[in-house]
Amino acid sequence: ARRTSPLTRSDLILESRTWGNCVVGQVSEWIDCDAPDLTARQSAEKALQEELSWACHISMSALLLPTPGRECYNYANVLKRIVCGNSQNPGLWIKFPLRAAPKQTSQPDCALPPQRDPWFTWNTLRTLCGHSSSLGVALELGISLPKKLDANRW
Repeated sequence: ARRTSPLTRSDLILESRTWGNCVVGQVSEWIDCDAPDLTARQSAEKALQEELSWACHISMSALLLPTPGRECYNYANVLKRIVCGNSQNPGLWIKFPLRAAPKQTSQPDCALPPQRDPWFTWNTLRTLCGHSSSLGVALELGISLPKKLDANRW
């Protein structure tokens, strides 16, 4: 069927200001700025920059980014360059599980070592990015409620 209007249905569902204030974009999940392969890492960095540029172009207020791996040093470097390079960036919300999936151990309630703890990774990432106010955390909640100690530190 031929369109008679230059606007598509999705253009008309929300007003322009609503798209900018109430819709959160999501960066592609495959993006891994800490990939061990140099080509994959460079492709991920370029894709992240392109997706962020698009979000800026359409005045998106926030963008949900994938959870980094435990070694998040290059991811932090890329984010810091993005945050410092453009004052018009949307908020960058990085997904993290509230608590890592439990590992099969003989001690069910033992504390996670820092390298497996999502909060430790988040703290490392935000510290490397200079505690930028543009960065935020988007917590993924599990099936059961977290322990008070886990919830309080976030």
